[in-house]
Parts: sequence; C-alpha cells; structure tokens
Amino acid sequence: MTSIKKDKKVLLVSDFLKQRFQCTDPAVVGMISQCSSIMKINKKEVIFTQGEAQNNTFYLVSGLTKLYRISEQGKEIVFKYVFPGESFANGIMGGDSLLSAVALEHSELLVIEKKAVKQLVFDNKTLLENMFRACKKEFDFYVSYIENLALTDTRDRLENYLSEYTKKKCSKSFRLPVPRCELAVLLGSTPENLSRIFRQMSEEGMISIRGRNVTVNF
Repeated sequence: MTSIKKDKKVLLVSDFLKQRFQCTDPAVVGMISQCSSIMKINKKEVIFTQGEAQNNTFYLVSGLTKLYRISEQGKEIVFKYVFPGESFANGIMGGDSLLSAVALEHSELLVIEKKAVKQLVFDNKTLLENMFRACKKEFDFYVSYIENLALTDTRDRLENYLSEYTKKKCSKSFRLPVPRCELAVLLGSTPENLSRIFRQMSEEGMISIRGRNVTVNF
C-alpha cells in the first residue's frame, strides 16, 4: 500500500470516528486505521446479506448503498439508503446481520473490523456513551420509519419524505437521491403508484418535477 493510500485511510478513519463517536484522538485514529481497509465495489454488487455473520462496520466514502430485508413472503423492504459520509452495520457485538446491503452505484467503502471498535468503546467511557446515543438515534429512526409505513398512505409518506429532504438539503429544489423505482420501494409502494401521485401533486401545484429534479411548493 502506498503512503498516499495510507494517508487516505487515516483521513477516512478520522472522519468515521468523528461522525460515529465524536472522537478526534490521533491515537485512537491510528489504532482503528490498523484494523481497517478500503474496498471498491461495483454497481449492484452485494456487500452482505441478511443472516450472514457480520464482522465489519462500513463507512461509505463514495457511491450509494441500499439497506433492505427480504420478508418471509419474498417482498423486499427497504430500510435506508446510505450516502457518502454515513456508516452502517454499526452494531459492535457481531452476530448475524438482520439486513442486506447492496451498492446501487460504483462505490468505495472503508471497512472497519468490529472487534477493534468493540475494544475501543469498552475501554473508553465517553466513546461508549457516544455510541449508545448513536444507537438510540438509529433505533428511533427505524421505529419512526415502521410507524410511518403502518399509519400513513403513500401520498402522506411521499409528502413527508419531500418535506424532510428539503430540510436536509436546505433548499426546495433538488435532485431525488435515488431513482423513482427505488424511492417507491422505500415508501412501501409501486413505481406506477408513485408516478401517479407525483403527477397528481404536480397538477395540484404542490411540486414541479422533471425527471429526478424536483421543486417543492408546500
């Protein structure tokens, strides 16, 4: 590995620790860097599958990743799309994965061994507390997501999604981060139904849409 690649890995580990644990300690960065690697994956390549032993945590450097689960009836349920600067498979106790992950674009990942993270947080009370806060935030996200699917219809879910995304982007005009077919699965609908709702909202003046470019007017 060249020194440039080593420097890049150290920077990525630093970003991961800051994002996940609010940690900037150079000694910790160095320790985790020794147990990390950079991986490039192709579009549609599976990163891991549900039921698979999960020994790594992942930090997305570039690209787009989908986290999903296949129900007993064979239906795909999307839980989250992961964007650059976000981590996933964060549980440190190992065990089998409850979800699957697939790259929707050519992607680059930082792969961190869970045993290194486990040792890190158990030896540092502050990091352990930060980890629990991060886990609670993720748990709250998934509870809210499930409640949203159960208690609202597709139009309400789409309006909520667009409203939240405008806040995230700090702009009412943006490009949808995923194709409409993927967004439909995330919202528990079908591409045909989602297109119909987009058309209705456009006719009502609530949005302007062209391809994946959207302007929200509500």
